[in-house]
Amino acid sequence: MFNIFNNNKPQNKISEKDRIKGALFGFFVGDALGVPVEFINREELRKNRVTDMLEYGTHNQPKGTWSDDSSMVIATIDSLNNKKSIDYTDIMNNFLEWYKYAKYTPANDVFDIGNATALALRKYNNNKNNFKCGGSDIYTNGNGSLMRILPVSLYLHYTDDPIFEVVNNISSMTHAHIYSIFSCIIYTIFINEYLTIEDTEKAYHSMQSLIKKVLEDNRNSIIGNLDDLKKVFNRVIYNDISKYKEIEIKSTGYVIDSLEASFWCLLTTNNYSDAVLKAVNLGDDTDTIAALTGGLAGLIYGYNSIYPKWINSLQKKEYLDKLVENFISLIDYKKIKQTATKDSWKTIDFDAFDTVECNIKLTDKQMENLKKEYIIRNNIV
Repeated sequence: MFNIFNNNKPQNKISEKDRIKGALFGFFVGDALGVPVEFINREELRKNRVTDMLEYGTHNQPKGTWSDDSSMVIATIDSLNNKKSIDYTDIMNNFLEWYKYAKYTPANDVFDIGNATALALRKYNNNKNNFKCGGSDIYTNGNGSLMRILPVSLYLHYTDDPIFEVVNNISSMTHAHIYSIFSCIIYTIFINEYLTIEDTEKAYHSMQSLIKKVLEDNRNSIIGNLDDLKKVFNRVIYNDISKYKEIEIKSTGYVIDSLEASFWCLLTTNNYSDAVLKAVNLGDDTDTIAALTGGLAGLIYGYNSIYPKWINSLQKKEYLDKLVENFISLIDYKKIKQTATKDSWKTIDFDAFDTVECNIKLTDKQMENLKKEYIIRNNIV
């Protein structure tokens, strides 16, 4: 399947469940940390740095309020949980429920939405025959698709769904330009590689290598101007984004800036709180960049790395708990659905599920070995 440089590899083993839960709650918390100071510039935040969860501020919202970033992530998770697969139309319908009726919001109020996203949802509302409603010109490259890709990125690691095709479709719902699509691809590939390797530096370099292979193969010119993409994504793919100075990192809503800033914050810190607070204090699009950073940092450092007081201050926390619990159950379901092979019993964690889908024929000897393995693993005497 498809720093770090500060010795920031977690020392204790973190379960897969805690990584997924950490990624999603890391995203929600990062979003909520950034909401009160959204649009405040870096210079102002240097005078009064954010060090904790605040309230009111830019949008006059209570502490723990999450924004459109989390609302669209939640709408995506809700569709995945209900459909048990990626249903583009259903996801788009959920987005419309959020936009029109404030579903998936903390207080029945859509207080923040990007122009490109709003335009795409109005387009879809007028004609629901095509879920790809995103603008495809270069001026529509806000971070509105990157900010909601996290649950799809996590889900794709546990399926055989084609990553580029799915991410292209998901992004194109609201943002169809190749810069937005490719930013989502990079974020997704990093998550996929980290879940496989569980080493931040190795996952980052592996992601770079995979993306380089795509960009340097002329057969892939169908996706866009490869030379242009090499230039646009040069700092995060062909260089080491963590080596840039803060003054060289932009924190605007432009998708490339947001992608670079989130990786920079992740790779120049060694724990969750430092990563997200660094993102918030970059200023400008604070909620989205902190959410993107928080999703990655939560994945790496796990759910227990997030301050409990931050998690507990989230609006509708019980609702979020249940949503994430169901999403993790979906991931477990997807893992169970992997058909067993003749030798897979040697590595299967039998304690993780009740039944194994198995359409194979075993010899008497193989069946006897299987029974012995089960007895040994379960200490049956």
